[in-house]
Amino acid sequence: VYDTSSQGQPQDLSLIESQLFIGALDPTVHDAGTYTVDTTWSQPPYTVTFWQKTTGGTSSSSAEDQIIAVDNGVRTNFYKNQVSTVEIVDAATGNAAYTFRNPPKFSDGSTRDAYYETERVIDSYFYHPNTAPFIVTRLIQRFGISNPSPGYVR
Repeated sequence: VYDTSSQGQPQDLSLIESQLFIGALDPTVHDAGTYTVDTTWSQPPYTVTFWQKTTGGTSSSSAEDQIIAVDNGVRTNFYKNQVSTVEIVDAATGNAAYTFRNPPKFSDGSTRDAYYETERVIDSYFYHPNTAPFIVTRLIQRFGISNPSPGYVR
């Protein structure tokens, strides 16, 4: 998605998270020296750090071997620098008729990976702006009014 060698820092770092969808582990949980900091962009409150995979003391040149850490001033999220899409090709024209994002599966069955994936899902639910109104609406419906107005929910 991002190539730090040919692309400069974008004008608005807040857009980076909207283009990255594949989560990654914090690079510091890997063995020492597996990932090293390659590039850091800063635009308050955002700080974006690119971690490059290192094998045998040599950094990989592939952008797909990067983990991007996006600190938005509240918390830090980690993403793979990859896009995973599926294209359905029209047999008559040979052109892509439909394209959609393919959510990849990363867990190889290890307990550690399952733990981190579960934590990431729970965090995404917890920090999503619609979670609180959803829960409050259900509580009001259960213990009070069957169809609460939006003003009542706030």
